[in-house]
Amino acid sequence: MRNMFRAAVLALPLVGLGWTWHTTRQTAMDGVEWRVPVNGYDPRDLLRGHYIRYTYDWPEMTAAADNMPATGATGDANGALCLAGRAPDIRSVHRLRDGEGAKDCAGIVAASPLNDVQHSTTSGRLYVSESNARVMQSALADPKKRGILRFRLRKDGQITPIDLSFNAESTVSAAAQAR
Repeated sequence: MRNMFRAAVLALPLVGLGWTWHTTRQTAMDGVEWRVPVNGYDPRDLLRGHYIRYTYDWPEMTAAADNMPATGATGDANGALCLAGRAPDIRSVHRLRDGEGAKDCAGIVAASPLNDVQHSTTSGRLYVSESNARVMQSALADPKKRGILRFRLRKDGQITPIDLSFNAESTVSAAAQAR
């Protein structure tokens, strides 16, 4: 009886660790995948560690909406972005204002604190392997290539970056080229 009790006590942390891993993985895998063009964050600071920083180039976002500050707590609709289109392609984006309904949105990106690099509606970062870091950094700085971020948008409005690919500028949609 004593040996079974010891085995159970030793196994309990492993079960807890396994459950934590499982729930974290399920949360990360939840959501709809989208693609958005991105630009380099700062030519002098594209790579910090193994993270590539970028700014979102939301398609068809009006200048007035783009300049509206993203205030509001994460998860509320104040300053959140409304994605129009059909996943994975975004047709247009606009900011949700107080009292504005989100029923016509295909996805909503939650507003975030302005100092939150990982969960901002204007910029983000993606972890890359050391072997790909320099190649991706130079591709993001190349004006002939267009960075396309594939991300997962969770139900709570949080963006989880998945990967970054590069297309020749001629393959980017006409709307993105006109910007």
